[in-house]
Amino acid sequence: MNRLLTHEQLHFDISELYARKMRKILSEFHPKTLNEAKLQLKRIHHKVERERIYFQNTYDKETQHGTLTKQQQRWQKRVGKALSE
Repeated sequence: MNRLLTHEQLHFDISELYARKMRKILSEFHPKTLNEAKLQLKRIHHKVERERIYFQNTYDKETQHGTLTKQQQRWQKRVGKALSE
């Protein structure tokens, strides 16, 4: 049970990582017009969401949904480091 919780917590942490990426992008976003804003926001959202989904799927694949202990630990370090940067 603890292994499953650890694995699922990292899914949450990965989503937090991508939420931070989105906030950073949006903090630097200064469109000149409303139409420009609409188009760019859609593109930005789709790009970040595609990256997040790919990262989540890669995590599941490489850890076999948390059953590979060493891979799970490697991912925990990787995501932890990214969150602390």
